Amino acid sequence: DQHHCHEEVDLPQIRSGIGSNDVKLEPGLQEGDVETAPPPVAEKEDAKNSKDKALQRMGLNTAAAISIHNFPEGLATFVATLAEPSVGATLAVAIAIHNIPEGLCVALPIYYA
Repeated sequence: DQHHCHEEVDLPQIRSGIGSNDVKLEPGLQEGDVETAPPPVAEKEDAKNSKDKALQRMGLNTAAAISIHNFPEGLATFVATLAEPSVGATLAVAIAIHNIPEGLCVALPIYYA
């Protein structure tokens, strides 16, 4: 006795409903089994578009957050440069290095969208 993960149906009733007794079964299926169809292409495209929109929204939200985050950094660099130019230059280099991973966090979701 084999167990199938398919739902049981009344195949003769379905055959009479479509007016044909020439229904062919896929290999591995028995009478009474129902084969589930893959989702339509339109649903797959909608899911992809939804994923792309979510990635784009995430990237744009991250860009906005980092812009807000970078304003005080720029202000601190400006004030440090006014007080002592060598400290300002060092701070500017440190912040520039620090901004590389931030830029990747913004760019990658938008790129993959």
